[in-house]
Amino acid sequence: MTLKPNASQSYNQPVHVDIELDAADLRTSGPRLACLVKSDWINKKLSFKELTDGLSNQMLAMFPPSHDEQALIIRTYGKNSDLIVDRQAEIRNMVKLSQYDMANEVLATFNNGFLYTLVPGDQIDVDDRKIDSPLAAKLAAFHSVPSDGSNNEKKSQLIEKLDHYVHLLNGTNSQLRHRLEAMKSSATGMLDTIKITVGLQSSPPSLDSIESFFEYSFAQLDDDLHQIKSTLKQNWSDIPVVLCHNDTLSRNFLFDKQTNTMYMIDFEHSFDNLYLYDIENYFVEFAGLSSSPDWSKKYPSRERRLNFISEYVKHADFLHKKPGADELEKLCDRCHCLLPLTHLYWALWAVLEAMLNPEALSEFDYVNYAKNSRLNHYFDDILTSNYLLFNVRLSKTDRNPLEYSVQPYWPQSILNRIISLRSVNSTQLSHVSEFLRWHFIQLIQLKSLTVKLCGREVSVLSSVLPQLHSLDYLAIKCTPNQQLLNAILAVPSLNTGRFRFSRPITSINIHSDNVSQMKVLDIQLEDTSYGFVMTLLLSHMPNLRWLQMNNYDTYIKNQEWLFFDSLFTLPQLHTLHLKCLSNYSSPVVFQNFHRNLPAVKHANFGLNFDFIHEDLIDHAIHHWWPILETLEQVNLTITCRNRHLIVSDQMSSMLNELQNEVVKTKWKEQTSLRYRIVEISICKSITSK
Repeated sequence: MTLKPNASQSYNQPVHVDIELDAADLRTSGPRLACLVKSDWINKKLSFKELTDGLSNQMLAMFPPSHDEQALIIRTYGKNSDLIVDRQAEIRNMVKLSQYDMANEVLATFNNGFLYTLVPGDQIDVDDRKIDSPLAAKLAAFHSVPSDGSNNEKKSQLIEKLDHYVHLLNGTNSQLRHRLEAMKSSATGMLDTIKITVGLQSSPPSLDSIESFFEYSFAQLDDDLHQIKSTLKQNWSDIPVVLCHNDTLSRNFLFDKQTNTMYMIDFEHSFDNLYLYDIENYFVEFAGLSSSPDWSKKYPSRERRLNFISEYVKHADFLHKKPGADELEKLCDRCHCLLPLTHLYWALWAVLEAMLNPEALSEFDYVNYAKNSRLNHYFDDILTSNYLLFNVRLSKTDRNPLEYSVQPYWPQSILNRIISLRSVNSTQLSHVSEFLRWHFIQLIQLKSLTVKLCGREVSVLSSVLPQLHSLDYLAIKCTPNQQLLNAILAVPSLNTGRFRFSRPITSINIHSDNVSQMKVLDIQLEDTSYGFVMTLLLSHMPNLRWLQMNNYDTYIKNQEWLFFDSLFTLPQLHTLHLKCLSNYSSPVVFQNFHRNLPAVKHANFGLNFDFIHEDLIDHAIHHWWPILETLEQVNLTITCRNRHLIVSDQMSSMLNELQNEVVKTKWKEQTSLRYRIVEISICKSITSK
């Protein structure tokens, strides 16, 4: 039976009022707006109820004195939510859906919200299995609303929406940049703003801080989405695309017991998508509405999911052929395969909500929800899909024993689509190296590898690395040796490296026959052979453009300063971040800086010394700074921390000779229970010119 518009009602386009309402004053402005479309409300005494279920918007219900009249809701959009949600499409969809009694009727719109009818009913309880049948029927009817063209002509907009979220995250969205400029905010990239929002120290930005928190490089998302788009096109073209709700959690279904009617509300995430996505998203939301949902206990059983889908297809008019028992089993499997994409969608949404509307963090922990409740599950659950590329995380547990994880029971159809491999717990050893030893030949699409190694695992990885021809990102924590360092240099496609190296047991030779194409290096060393490891790597990375080094755990001796000798040249390096600890100060430690790094423009130095004395300040002012001040942007911070620091007035006054319109200096002293601390900062920024 074809769904038809309700002929008993007339539907008009909502009127638009060019005004912006204050969300805190809706009890005053709401009735005034309502009177524009309900003129008989002018002399009526209304009652009000604030609706608090929505996370992103402010809503106020307005009730006339007569129960026979329909109540109205006025809703104002969340702060900056128009950058996440297409508000015009939302209104368009609601107007169309209301003609089929599938949505509230929109009566009026204004610049930051709209006025619409309230539908009766109470929020459903997913623990009540009796609700499954009417809800499945309602969702199927919703999906059966006729489109302007045939369903065969529709294309899923899911990847398009995810692309939009990614462009907001990486700062390439022009509308967002213009808004930031209007707000006089720093448009240094949205990842920086995220770091500030979640409390990460982010000045200057570092790969380590953002990736250590989210355990994921957002820069990889473009490639992930490209692969997912290709896979959906190849393997999911037989699944019809319909107008989906895409936010099918329990609070968006209301059941009116008096009329035995199910209603759907809140259509801001509605767009064309695979109909199975709405079903799977409904199953996912069984876990609860808190910022820490429990999917391990609340996700519905296969029996319940299969029964729901069976009831759904009975009412899905857009399905021209009803599936049989075997096909229903396959639909249940394929529906579950979309679970990772629901996690990815809501992870990115939550990050953006935290970033664009930080005031809401007091009401909902978007950051924890994004990382622990969604993004981590995206990695875990994508392994269950036979239709998507895989991010695999390995560990030895009762549910995932070593012999099953690493022995060749994995079909090639899975192995040749793995794009990311890492251990479940970054602080513990895993069996990633054994997995690589067994399967590296089949890992033809592996782009990201994160691993912690010990003992012979280092040799295993060293032999495998040069064979991983698609590897773009490599993160290693281990004790390095010559073989491993040579293997890193030999990876042909490697673009980004993050290394945490302890002291080598064997000697390191700075010569190698391999030349790396790496462009980004983030390295932390805990060894006294600092110079040998760094010289070997840097002298064989001619294309390096971004370098971060952290060596706070070991004293740097005079001969180990990178710029003391001219042992390497990085002709393309643009940005340098260096943190180190030393008990030695010399006027010549930067003597080969420009010879080693001829193209560097931005640098940040954090130097820690045990003691402060006039010679140290003299070296910084008269020997180090004249070399560094030629850079476009530089920050030199010298910190001295010791219980017995002796400071003279002359030391701080020595900095005054550098102070001008371009160069800023700061002298800061503080005392803790254990230390006296002096921090000297000398900064020059291109923005100061």
